[in-house]
Amino acid sequence: MARNTDPLRLDNIHKATMHMVVKNGYGGASVSSIAKQAGVAEGYLYRFYKGKAELVNDLFYKVLSEVADHMEKVLIHAQNIDEVLDELLDQMLKLTHNTPEKIMFLYKLMHDHNFRMDDNLRDRIFGICKYFREFGAQTGQVDPEISEENIYLLCVAYPISFINSRLKGLFYTQKLDKEELIDVKSLILKSLKK
Repeated sequence: MARNTDPLRLDNIHKATMHMVVKNGYGGASVSSIAKQAGVAEGYLYRFYKGKAELVNDLFYKVLSEVADHMEKVLIHAQNIDEVLDELLDQMLKLTHNTPEKIMFLYKLMHDHNFRMDDNLRDRIFGICKYFREFGAQTGQVDPEISEENIYLLCVAYPISFINSRLKGLFYTQKLDKEELIDVKSLILKSLKK
């Protein structure tokens, strides 16, 4: 007999995982603490995931895929890199305002040496960055010699780090709106040209 899956409980597991990773880092988020935070038995969590690594990678994949899916659509229809960056930064801003824990979750995992990104996601991101470079080289806005890694660092990691510093009020301000991201975009565009 098949067991029923309670979508609310599964959602609680995902939220608890994000919360525990943001609060304690990847290494400090145990299956036990996640299950307790979610209000489920550890066994219930193991029905869906082999362990913490699979659970966290699944969530990381889902959250980063939101950004990647949008980026792929934008790259197909955009006329230039300005449009791509506007859309990307706007999406990150919306994600921050709607679910700030997702941005903090990405930030935390991107900077945690104990966490390793799934190879399929890494390959997908590499492909998007490669296409971004080729498209940007055609429009004359991106140095054709810039690496995919630097494109990722400039266009994904830097905005997420900037947003995280604003969420934390690192330099005495938490203001975060489209106007604040104009300088971020300008720095990215200058850096892409080398």
